[in-house]
Amino acid sequence: MTMTYDLNHPAVSYILAADPHIHPLFKKVKRVHVTFFDDDFEFLIFSIIGQQLSTKVVTIIFNRIKQLYPNLNPSDILNAPFDTLKSIGLSKQKIMYMKHLSEYFHQSYKHFITLSKNEKINALLSIKGIGPWTVDMYIMFVLKDENHFSIGDLGLREALKKVYLKPLKTHQDILKATEKWSPYKSVVAHFLWDYWDFRHKENSDD
Repeated sequence: MTMTYDLNHPAVSYILAADPHIHPLFKKVKRVHVTFFDDDFEFLIFSIIGQQLSTKVVTIIFNRIKQLYPNLNPSDILNAPFDTLKSIGLSKQKIMYMKHLSEYFHQSYKHFITLSKNEKINALLSIKGIGPWTVDMYIMFVLKDENHFSIGDLGLREALKKVYLKPLKTHQDILKATEKWSPYKSVVAHFLWDYWDFRHKENSDD
């Protein structure tokens, strides 16, 4: 599922009216296309791979896994030899994290899908290798929550400091700014990611 947000979208109109300090972001990025995910397991595997890697590298490694296991499921990862997973570019630590996740989903997925949002968050955080950032991504891209902002995401923090008209020096400053965008914090995040990716690709000095 893909959602398009542009300057005419009601959420963007609301954000612009609520916070004049964020206007420069929407002058630089006028439209974003956001892809959401329906498969919890695949998305979490993708997110584990993505820890501290660029989107380009993550996509390459994930595609290699999908070539090996087209119908990727917990049993595939549990039964996959370490050497096979290492050969496609995965570290030993990430392989272990993927196997921990696979063990949980193999045993508990039927129970997991019955949980409330908060219960799912707590369940995921109990799995070794799943931290707050991965859970933030899960909330935004799988649960499709439009009102969530990953305060720990470096790209979001740095992009916001570049485009926001008021100085944002502390964690508290950023939290205070994000509250103005509720109930559409995630929408701002998608525009910030797009801006940050573009800025890096173009080596801009914005």
